[in-house]
Amino acid sequence: LEEPLSPPATILHDDGRASAVEGLCGPVDGRPDNIARKLELKVGDVDVGFGEADVTIERHYETSMVHQGYIEPHNGTANWNPDGKVTIWTSTQGAFAVRSLTAEVLRQPISNIRVIPMEIGGGFGGKLPIYLDPVAALLSKKSGRPVKIQMSRTDVFEATGPTSGTKMKASSKKSR
Repeated sequence: LEEPLSPPATILHDDGRASAVEGLCGPVDGRPDNIARKLELKVGDVDVGFGEADVTIERHYETSMVHQGYIEPHNGTANWNPDGKVTIWTSTQGAFAVRSLTAEVLRQPISNIRVIPMEIGGGFGGKLPIYLDPVAALLSKKSGRPVKIQMSRTDVFEATGPTSGTKMKASSKKSR
């Protein structure tokens, strides 16, 4: 985790995309870096609180990149109707995200896409991105029939995104 954050690491997005949201992503000095997201949660004036505290605790935690390993693989069934409306049945935890992303990829109005979320046996964030849905939709349009695509377990591990590693600092104060 430290190597891509320290010089002379190659900057993956030198257009500054990683640092585009001030306060959330990367440093606010405008220099691009490899930090995808920085989230800081504060309540009150931290410096005053620590100054008045009898006891302060600070801990650092790290997590490794890991695949979520959900129960069912990615899957999607799509039916592109002659009127241009598309219905997608997919195991997802984010039907609205699937709808908007699929509409964007297919260059279709969002009103033409209907997503019906199917049950999932676990997602942990891994069932939010789209992989198969636009492909199934295009194949349905070409064939004029509903199309179902399902990844194998190997496909899931080789072709979908794991969660990133994290580095966290947690601080707390306790006044008597």
